[in-house]
Amino acid sequence: MWDELVAQYGNQLDMVVVDRDSPEGRAFSVAHGIGYQPGFVVIDPQGEVYYAALGPYTGEELTQLIEEAAAL
Repeated sequence: MWDELVAQYGNQLDMVVVDRDSPEGRAFSVAHGIGYQPGFVVIDPQGEVYYAALGPYTGEELTQLIEEAAAL
């Protein structure tokens, strides 16, 4: 599902997967208030957190969040 969303929206958004078990992933998670995984964060063009929540998400929910983010 993620690969399909990246293929559809990747030209409009930077979409990444963060591994909280890596030092970089832990640092990102702490910086953006993600305490558990799976989590989902939308960062607006100004670098501010627009949306942050725990998952998991259905494909429909994730698609809706990504569409909202693409409209920012």
